[in-house]
Amino acid sequence: MNRENGKEYHQSRNEEIVRILGLEKEYNLYKSNYTPFITFQLDVTDEYEVITRLMEYASSDSVKIIYVDVINTNETKSEISTMFPDIGLGSYSSYTDYKGFDGTDVVIGILEYGGDCIFGSGGLVDEDHANLTGVDLIVRNEWYCNEKESDHATLVASIAGGNTGIARGATLLSVQTDALNYSSEFDWMLDNDVNVVNMSLSDAGLDGHYTGNAAYLDLIASYYWVTIVKSAGNTGENITSPGTGYNIITVGSLSNSTTLSSFSSWEEEFAISKPNLVAPGSTISAGTAGPMTGTSFSAPHVTGTIALMMDKSSTLKAHPEVVMAIIQATADISSLESTYNDYDSSGLEEKVGAGMLRVDRAMDSVYKRAYTTLTNNDFYKTNIRSITIYLSSGDDFQASLVWLKNINYINNVLFALNNTDLDLKLYNSSGSLVKSSISRNYNQEFIRYTATTSGYYTLKVYQYGVYATLGSEYIGVAYWYS
Repeated sequence: MNRENGKEYHQSRNEEIVRILGLEKEYNLYKSNYTPFITFQLDVTDEYEVITRLMEYASSDSVKIIYVDVINTNETKSEISTMFPDIGLGSYSSYTDYKGFDGTDVVIGILEYGGDCIFGSGGLVDEDHANLTGVDLIVRNEWYCNEKESDHATLVASIAGGNTGIARGATLLSVQTDALNYSSEFDWMLDNDVNVVNMSLSDAGLDGHYTGNAAYLDLIASYYWVTIVKSAGNTGENITSPGTGYNIITVGSLSNSTTLSSFSSWEEEFAISKPNLVAPGSTISAGTAGPMTGTSFSAPHVTGTIALMMDKSSTLKAHPEVVMAIIQATADISSLESTYNDYDSSGLEEKVGAGMLRVDRAMDSVYKRAYTTLTNNDFYKTNIRSITIYLSSGDDFQASLVWLKNINYINNVLFALNNTDLDLKLYNSSGSLVKSSISRNYNQEFIRYTATTSGYYTLKVYQYGVYATLGSEYIGVAYWYS
């Protein structure tokens, strides 16, 4: 119902905005069906004329903000090595499902860069590839655009949900984008009931910064409950746009279980902690696809895992914040910590996040989670959520708290409402605080703790800061221990 109501409103409102601004003349105009985003390309190259035209549009009361982006390319790098068994699934050749779960009734979107309609390099999954035989695959191949298949997209799909990949029973959607914006592509995927979207691409938004496309994806995640997974980028420096979105799971690459790939991006220039975690990304093959290397191939390992989780618990389809919490709480940093141990205030390590993806842990901990809503604007509350866990002395414990950054709108004007500040604290059986994560500007908290005594421990969520939203906001908490 949420998707139907959003579509009805935004289709009508965006048509009105186009008429008010006279945008019909602009090239490659697209009006989003689900969000207050309208995109187009200017048919001029003179810098002064570009600025003049944009300032004219910006002067309208109907326009809140204008984002300017240009086209970039897919992410690829040289080949190194593979490490699929390290994430808990054995080898591609021996794996078929995880304890009976294979992603059935879950819809995965594969969104790939394909260039423009005339000279594009291709971004569609090859329907006839051996890895996709028998897979429920739907490809959007528009008659008006020279869309093409690519080895890159085919390997991504093969990892996430091909018959040689992770979620072999999932439905796959393949769609190509020019990377200027993703509105048309997401409209199509939403119409096809997508649950999780894999984006192994980058646009030319300013690396390491919050961009228009990042804001768009944050809105999709928070309002339409779609989990979005994005490759971190292959610059070795700043996270590529739109992986800087608050509500996006951004994935870096490992060359082996102890080493971050030299090309894997990790830096950011504003108050956010990325990547969220890391996964294999070096010399990746699936069946007869590959080998290829890059964070492009780390991301679908996470996407496929999420499809398995949604198969096991369908509730997760409507809770991206819980999905992110589980994926982080069950990651494994033990083999990486000797080299990567520079933790930020949210508790995530700056280069590898929560650590290496562990499919087995994530699946076995799907129900070690809780979600609730914030419904008031009190500045301080101690009883947002409490979870009691019995830990034996020596148990390693990890917990993740995630809440989606709110992107709300009034009269088609976007408002980024991020005044909410939540903290995560762990107390022992005596009521003493033993571990906490109390960052100020992030939308997540993460803690790791080794129990010193056996007994019941209590995980508590506190609210600091006014809760500013038009409705209610879900928060997700997940934990793992061994």
